[in-house]
Amino acid sequence: MTHELETHPEPFQATLDGLAPFEVQLDDRHYEIGDLLRLREWDPKTDMKYPNGYTGREVTVRLTYLARGRSWGLPAGLCILGVARLNA
Repeated sequence: MTHELETHPEPFQATLDGLAPFEVQLDDRHYEIGDLLRLREWDPKTDMKYPNGYTGREVTVRLTYLARGRSWGLPAGLCILGVARLNA
């Protein structure tokens, strides 16, 4: 399954640079190891410059690890998604 997610500029760039092999997201989808995440850069400060805040930059990653709920001290409803870039 492929999930489309908006990602703010700083974590988006860190993912592109290979510095952030994870995403912190609401656990509001049925994520499973092996799923693809289509990360679309979204900048809330530039609504006037980009349609709906999306910059047009995107990257696809594979979900390699999943920590849900209160794992690692997470509040309920959040999850940590370990990711690996495709063709990186």
